[in-house]
Amino acid sequence: TLKEYTQMDRAEERAPLDMPAGLGHALSLLSPRLARYNLIIEQDFAQGLPAVWGYAAALHQVLTLLLENALDALPTQGGRLAVGARHEP
Repeated sequence: TLKEYTQMDRAEERAPLDMPAGLGHALSLLSPRLARYNLIIEQDFAQGLPAVWGYAAALHQVLTLLLENALDALPTQGGRLAVGARHEP
């Protein structure tokens, strides 16, 4: 929810973050725009991804901005947006 998203700003310490959950959260915040664009969203997250250590608010802001930039590059109607996460040691 938007309330959860704004409360992330209060977390000042680094913490382990779940990347697929973060991407899912960013997609949910953008869902009204996604619905208007009539996009097909493909999600591909590798199993067993390790946590990413960082600041939750900063990471979620980056993910949301990356998705917004991707939407800006797509046609205004139709199209496909692939979102995924992988781990490479």
